[in-house]
Amino acid sequence: MRNRPRFLKKYSYNPWMQELSPSAPLLKSYLTRMIDWDTFTSGYHKEMKSNPVSQQAIHALHYYVMRRMEKIVIDTY
Repeated sequence: MRNRPRFLKKYSYNPWMQELSPSAPLLKSYLTRMIDWDTFTSGYHKEMKSNPVSQQAIHALHYYVMRRMEKIVIDTY
């Protein structure tokens, strides 16, 4: 199950893309020190590559960021 972090209030994030969060078992393994950072990041990358919904979210985020950067560049001239 993928959820927003507890410390984020519902109104304070824009947008929370739960498709990009690590799975609960992977995160728990890291937080309980059952796996190290390198193993966590490797597992996270495998999750992202194997999940089509995550891939769509990555592409949507990339598009959003590129549009924001374009606006910033245009506004500075």
